[in-house]
Amino acid sequence: EVLAQEPLGAFLVRESSSKPGCYALSLRVPTDFADGGIAHYLIIRTTRGYRIKVNKNSFGLSKRETVT
Repeated sequence: EVLAQEPLGAFLVRESSSKPGCYALSLRVPTDFADGGIAHYLIIRTTRGYRIKVNKNSFGLSKRETVT
């Protein structure tokens, strides 16, 4: 994995291979937070901006908060 050797807080955003039209966010975290030290999130585009899906929850990001 690309992030395994990176410092905590390093992240990678890529197109999702399992959800077309979405993005995958992988984040280097402590191993007590996520197995293997990598947490994965789904970024979903909506008409109002983007949402980050975390397990069964999601958090909205307005277009203003979006980094391009």
